Amino acid sequence: TTGRTRGESRLRRASPLTLTQYPPSSIPLPQLVWEQVRAPDPVRNEALVDNTDASMPGTRRTRNHERDRFRSFAGEASGNGFAQLFKPPVDLLYSGQFHEAKRKGTEELRYLVVNLQAVDEFASHTLNRDTWKNKQVRAVIKEACILWQFYGSEEQGAQFQSLYPGACASLPVVAILDPRTGQLLHHWAGMVQPNELYNKLKELMQSHPLEQLTRPAKRPKVLSLHSDADEEAALAAAIAASLADGPQAQVIEVKDTPHKSEPGQPELKPQLCCDEPPEPAAGGPNSTKLKIRLPDHSWVVRRFDMEVPIEMVRQFVRWKLPDARIREFELLQSYPAKSLNSTEQTLEQAGLKNAQLLANWIEDTIEL
Repeated sequence: TTGRTRGESRLRRASPLTLTQYPPSSIPLPQLVWEQVRAPDPVRNEALVDNTDASMPGTRRTRNHERDRFRSFAGEASGNGFAQLFKPPVDLLYSGQFHEAKRKGTEELRYLVVNLQAVDEFASHTLNRDTWKNKQVRAVIKEACILWQFYGSEEQGAQFQSLYPGACASLPVVAILDPRTGQLLHHWAGMVQPNELYNKLKELMQSHPLEQLTRPAKRPKVLSLHSDADEEAALAAAIAASLADGPQAQVIEVKDTPHKSEPGQPELKPQLCCDEPPEPAAGGPNSTKLKIRLPDHSWVVRRFDMEVPIEMVRQFVRWKLPDARIREFELLQSYPAKSLNSTEQTLEQAGLKNAQLLANWIEDTIEL
């Protein structure tokens, strides 16, 4: 019994002290126990913000957006640091949509340089750090180019990938386009060295100048059913009849005379009616879908038989757009860019399977 009591006493003395068993007010604790108690957490106030999409008007992007992965908010506040190193070239970028960038490039005769990026590829950020900050590259872009940059995961980036799938096999991508026809002049995948991009742009300015491919604008032809001489004669006869004495007014008969074109210009013959060409059934063995941009810049998708001539497509444009019955237009293939002048050639012979075509007025057409 004595041995058991002594063992329990030693065990009790060796057991660790706890604050609940021995409060500080009753028993002084060893200094070692107090040093093991950590300090309380500091009090702080935070606000929860939902993950809004910055692409929507009137919204604010939160810090967990994919563009913020390589940002340093503390560095941005101080004006230097990691974020400034990989900052996009905002002073060079065109902020509109892709078709707006093409239109601006066409109006100003500037090449369209597209940079499609991937946030999880570090090469995208090295482009911002090295290529777009190079003095020579910046100078040539300000002089003769429009820079359009988007992420591949965004809506605009996905649209570009659908238009140029061959050039967007892997991101990032840097592409040079002719803005008037959409022709892909050159493209790179991954990091592009500044001197390589600069030399290629200078080469294109010599081998593919935009100025030489522009057709001077022509005035649109307006259909007239009466000549000026006939109208003046009819007006003079009507005035004479109204001044003539007599109980009955003189009846003047005005006959339509064909419009005579000016010397050196072909005669314009209006097409007053145009039937809709037949459309094959969906899923047919020889049917194909063509996406056509009409001269009024509206888009339409239509099925055609691959064995019909290209003239059938022109007939469909005339049926769809009445102005095309009295104005001349030309069909162009979007990519690869080429003019479809041979109307007797079939769609299969021209290689227009699931193609995208452009119908432009003759005065607005660009020579390829």
